[in-house]
Amino acid sequence: MLAPRRHIAPTTRSGDATTPLYWLIQTQDDLPPDDDWLAASERAVLETLRFERRRASWRLGRWTAKCALSAFLTPTQGSVPPATLAVLASESGAPVSYLYDDPLPAALSISHRNGLACSAVAPSGVALGCDLEAIEPRTEAFVADYLTPDEQAMVADRPEHDRAFWTNLIWSAKESALKALQTGLRLDTRRVIVQVLPPTPATAPWHPLRVQYPDQDRTFEGWYRRFERHVLTVVATPSPTVPVSLWSGDADA
Repeated sequence: MLAPRRHIAPTTRSGDATTPLYWLIQTQDDLPPDDDWLAASERAVLETLRFERRRASWRLGRWTAKCALSAFLTPTQGSVPPATLAVLASESGAPVSYLYDDPLPAALSISHRNGLACSAVAPSGVALGCDLEAIEPRTEAFVADYLTPDEQAMVADRPEHDRAFWTNLIWSAKESALKALQTGLRLDTRRVIVQVLPPTPATAPWHPLRVQYPDQDRTFEGWYRRFERHVLTVVATPSPTVPVSLWSGDADA
């Protein structure tokens, strides 16, 4: 397991941001070659995955989630062996975590893309979602099909060289919100509305955003940042603090 960062008092964005929020990214190079770190229930799931690409991304996602959970739990539980943790899918598809078969008091979200995996962790009871997207060109049809008219205008107002970033930022924020809602892409992505808020230099490299779901009168506050050639978003309700890195080597928690 990685060397976890000790518990850090999160930085708040404003007086009403009360939910501590943590994050971690891992790569294929961080992944152990064997499966000894998987719980028996997880190995059973892995055996059902036929395609190697899916198996690889699933293993990386579980490893990242377990590293994040272990670091999150260390201040109260001490060192947690990875095989004692299990991360399984609920009926909605959202990840649920267990320690020795007992549910953990933690909210968890996982995303993976291009050999990277991200996990976000918050206290139990938080509606939480994170998403990692490559900054890559999207077609005009994609923008028209998945973004609201206001979001399309937000992209169109950007310089051409910056439109890929903004398109994927908005899409990632939608994905994060759909995970927090536990609906995934079963819900029309135009039903969730992304608002990118003015950058806040004091919280850089994280900057604020908001996602609204008017059908249920729900609002998710969140954050976004660049990570190498990707954009990472995380949203939650109640309102989250600036995400704190769980990696001991990260200087920009």
